[in-house]
Amino acid sequence: MSAIAAELRRRGIRVTPIFLRGDPSPTEWPGARVVDHLRAWAPARAIDGFGRPKLAGRVRGLRLRAWIERARPDVVVLENALGGRVEAVVRRRHRTVVRLDSVGQVDPVEPRYRGIPDSVIVAPGCAAEADPRWREAGLLRATPVTRPAGSRARIRASFGVPEGALFVTGRGGDGWLDGPDLFIRTLWEVERRHGVPVHGAWFALTSDPHELDRLRDDVARCGLGGRVHIVDDPGDDSLGSGDVALLPYRDGTHAHLPMREIAAGTPVVSFPVWTCSDPALHLVDHLDLAAAADAVHAVGRAEGPVGTGDGSRSGVAAWVDLLLDGEPAR
Repeated sequence: MSAIAAELRRRGIRVTPIFLRGDPSPTEWPGARVVDHLRAWAPARAIDGFGRPKLAGRVRGLRLRAWIERARPDVVVLENALGGRVEAVVRRRHRTVVRLDSVGQVDPVEPRYRGIPDSVIVAPGCAAEADPRWREAGLLRATPVTRPAGSRARIRASFGVPEGALFVTGRGGDGWLDGPDLFIRTLWEVERRHGVPVHGAWFALTSDPHELDRLRDDVARCGLGGRVHIVDDPGDDSLGSGDVALLPYRDGTHAHLPMREIAAGTPVVSFPVWTCSDPALHLVDHLDLAAAADAVHAVGRAEGPVGTGDGSRSGVAAWVDLLLDGEPAR
């Protein structure tokens, strides 16, 4: 988070860090305030000494309000959905952004923010931690991530994808529920309906060898042999390697599955089985393979990545772009 604050300052944006407890580094967090330090604040302690704890609490509250009024925030970011008691002090109009970070620690004492923020920015894998109301309201937005330079090109080259060819990826190891059979047939529909050759890779082998044989037979029957592959999942390096990710799930699990692809720069086509929404998540009716094929062709041929691609922008800079919700800084 300190790197994000530094990037905001680099862009000329004033940042006022307020910690709930602890002793933040003065070099990383210049001018930081700590709410729990008010417990030891001399004026309030003196009032406590006279046996007036309620009055001391009001004085501490006034001190916190003075910090907030001096900051005059236009945006309040709540790290890991903590700090709602501080945000509640803000009287001027402002945007509230909740940030869920996979490396963050859950505070056993501090309650999580239970209001409805203006947006929720989640690290890949954190969508399941979000308040269900935030998911239902479509507030979740995936944090852009930076993959190793060249990983997209390496993955595509490993499958012999020619430059400029449409490359579609999918992933999921739950067999029929995740729809690898629908993945194959949708790519066949893309070729049949649009007359363009398609390359594809489904990442995550099924545990059933007979099902794997059947899927590879389907690839051959659809005339996609040598261009569509059912392979083991190579891990995060494969994220963002496709022009579009096709996730034809019959039943959605955690929303982090499409959001990880979106965060890595790849738009997603899927069925309406997810508890999240994003401009890069394109949903068609359940089992409508013709509509899925049309969406794959249209979205996969659109120009420009939806995320940070092969690291053209740092994850920090891309995160700040998302927070500011405007044009990326040049």
